[in-house]
Amino acid sequence: KARQYYLKMCKAIIVIQNYYHAYKAQVNQRKNFLRVKKAATCLQAAYRGYKVRQLIKQQSIAALKIQSAFRGYNKRVKYQSVLQSIIKIQRWYRAYKTLHDTRTHFLKTKAAVVSLQSAYRGWKVRKQIRREHQAALKIQSAFRMTKAQKQFRLFKTAALVIQQNFRAWTAGRKQRMEYIELRHAVLILQSMWKG
Repeated sequence: KARQYYLKMCKAIIVIQNYYHAYKAQVNQRKNFLRVKKAATCLQAAYRGYKVRQLIKQQSIAALKIQSAFRGYNKRVKYQSVLQSIIKIQRWYRAYKTLHDTRTHFLKTKAAVVSLQSAYRGWKVRKQIRREHQAALKIQSAFRMTKAQKQFRLFKTAALVIQQNFRAWTAGRKQRMEYIELRHAVLILQSMWKG
């Protein structure tokens, strides 16, 4: 019984030891696994970091190339637009300058022509005014002469009428005086006859 108990205890101890050794081995294996896993993770992280850095570097280089190409294209487009704008502005300025010069020349020519026209018209108007003035003087002299002749005729007619009236009045007065004298003589004779 004691031997059986001892053997049972030995088996139990061996089982416990096996379990313990297995547990310790498992713990050690787990530690080793975790260490290896950690190392692998570190290596993977380092490799992935290296790959990511390489990818980022490549992407950065590609982005720089794309950006430089785009900036160059954008600069070329801007330069072309600025060049076209400058050409348009130059054309517009040259056209404006030509138009301004042409307009200035036209205005100078127009001013000269207007001056000549005004001088000619002034001379023509002065000539016309002199002619009209002479004609007006002739008309006025003829009108004044006609008016003076008419007035003279009126005065002459009036003088003749006045003379006729004066002569008639004088003749009437003379006849009246003769009539008065004759009447006075007749009255004297009548009074003498009656007396």
